[in-house]
Amino acid sequence: MTGPHTTEAAVTELIRELLARRPFVRFRVTLTGGHTQDVTDPDLAEVDRDVLRVYYRDPSAPGGKRWAAVVSLDHVVAVDTTEADHPFVVPAGG
Repeated sequence: MTGPHTTEAAVTELIRELLARRPFVRFRVTLTGGHTQDVTDPDLAEVDRDVLRVYYRDPSAPGGKRWAAVVSLDHVVAVDTTEADHPFVVPAGG
């Protein structure tokens, strides 16, 4: 994903596609500050128009999962799958 007009909507759509992919392929989201968040299970992630929520399994928690991270999609600079030759890059100022 490249181009000067990349939006949160485009990032949201990309992440939705990756979460729906079968077989699922884990992916990593890189943020503006260099921090990363791995998504290893599609059942442990949710995305809406501006936020990615990632959870971890916890049998003692309601629903069997507990919050791990909330990622603001306007800070995403790359989405990288383990099968990709190169990451999907989200240009600055998009």
